[in-house]
Amino acid sequence: MGQRKRQLLPSLKQLFSLSLQFSFDLPRVTIIDNNSCHIENHTGLISYSTSQLIVRGKTGFIEVVGSSFVISMMFKDELFLEGTIDKIQFLQKL
Repeated sequence: MGQRKRQLLPSLKQLFSLSLQFSFDLPRVTIIDNNSCHIENHTGLISYSTSQLIVRGKTGFIEVVGSSFVISMMFKDELFLEGTIDKIQFLQKL
């Protein structure tokens, strides 16, 4: 029984680690080069211009700074941003 427990423990740790990452609806930002950005699990668009985008997340705000921004696709909780991305930062307050 002790041997089996030791074999299962790493698998369970990995399973729970992965489920915690995906169960919290936390914002996820995917950057492709510096030309596009995919933001998932945001809770609202706060500000948008051709040089700045700010969205609200569950734990704060996400700011993307750059130039020539275009929102190519937007859904309730995700968006695709295209343009030259210079900086992305996570903010507690605005």
